[in-house]
Amino acid sequence: MWRTSAGRIWRNITTIISIHGPKPDCEAYLRAKSTQIILQFQPDYYRAYAVPEIRRYGHDFMGPYFLLTYYYDRTKEANGSPLDLKFKMELVHVAINARNAQGRYLFAHT
Repeated sequence: MWRTSAGRIWRNITTIISIHGPKPDCEAYLRAKSTQIILQFQPDYYRAYAVPEIRRYGHDFMGPYFLLTYYYDRTKEANGSPLDLKFKMELVHVAINARNAQGRYLFAHT
């Protein structure tokens, strides 16, 4: 039952995205799904403050997907180096299939 209703909601969201671009409800769903994936597979990389950068890619052998990139907040996790505040450091990438909203991969930077 849950999969059916979630699949229906996802089809409606992807239809809206293909016509109008990402909407706030889609972005909220992607953030929640990526948080679930991070907590399940790499909980040490979860940061409550992190807001992902969302990009949509459409040309791939597995079909279109969304890539959510989370970054460190260097003001909260600085180690004292002056370069800490100068560069944006990637924390984790989460890819989610656009067709079925299933997780595609998780890449954590060390």
